[in-house]
Amino acid sequence: MSFKDEYISEIVKNVKERNFPEDYIHEPADSIEIKIITGTELFMYRKDELTNLVIDGHSLPFDDPYIAKYYYFCSLQRKENVMVPDKETVRKVIKRFERDLDEDRNLAYSIMNNLSEEEKKSIMIELGNISTFFFILFYDIIMD
Repeated sequence: MSFKDEYISEIVKNVKERNFPEDYIHEPADSIEIKIITGTELFMYRKDELTNLVIDGHSLPFDDPYIAKYYYFCSLQRKENVMVPDKETVRKVIKRFERDLDEDRNLAYSIMNNLSEEEKKSIMIELGNISTFFFILFYDIIMD
């Protein structure tokens, strides 16, 4: 086992993979099913009162930034159709998921503490190829 495989194994063992949004919606709620556009390059920006999500050059305007983030995370996971609950539930789900991502990212970084930036990025890319959760966790670094 290479040193890189050891770090990957340690991160996979210690960082709980999460399935978004299913792991975060526990109560039956009024939901609507929407079709998700997926792509390889995603980013968001605010303009006037809207949050714009851009997926491979196609801009999708949202009047609620939490709904935009919900769509963003579902798109990154390559989901084609998802159930979207009411706005208040979406807001709570996004806040919890982002908090969990921060904690998971910090844990992964602490495991890779003594590695060079190049070695860390290489491990993050490999983890991103293993699962969509790790792809989301390290998206900004992987796509940089």
